[in-house]
Amino acid sequence: MEEEKLKEVFEVFDQNGDQFIDKDEFVFCWNHWIKIIVRPISAFLIVDVQNDFITGTLNISNCSAQQNGIEVIDPINRLLESVEFDAVFYSLDWHPSDHVSFIDNIHLRELDPSSPLTAENAQTYDTVIFQGPPPMKQRLWPRHCVQDTWGSELHKDLKKSGILGG
Repeated sequence: MEEEKLKEVFEVFDQNGDQFIDKDEFVFCWNHWIKIIVRPISAFLIVDVQNDFITGTLNISNCSAQQNGIEVIDPINRLLESVEFDAVFYSLDWHPSDHVSFIDNIHLRELDPSSPLTAENAQTYDTVIFQGPPPMKQRLWPRHCVQDTWGSELHKDLKKSGILGG
């Protein structure tokens, strides 16, 4: 390393500018630099591997992705078995039964006059505008991942460890 670069790096660690690295500066350097570089923390975030997306009401094989959702389970399980992640998190789609995005709940809210569709004409995957304030543009989906239902649960074949969150 060039001497100028070395001095520049040293100045970052020598926070009080006394040309020495004291205990507090070393601890700071260890916790904020060395430990992160030498012992990085790994996390695995698993998103929406839920029944409704795999075989349920919003099965992704029927959506524009046209993929078989079950195919993600084996690779995820293999990673969980073969890699020692420091943390594993599962993110869940998790809606109340009266969620604004469900097509069958369209009657629960008034549409804004600027909405391109009426409640009677709206269909799944259409976009409507609900009255505000402010007016809210909303894509309409089939009922899916309703809290505490089979559809909101992680698929039975997915290995589970770590932290669940909605």
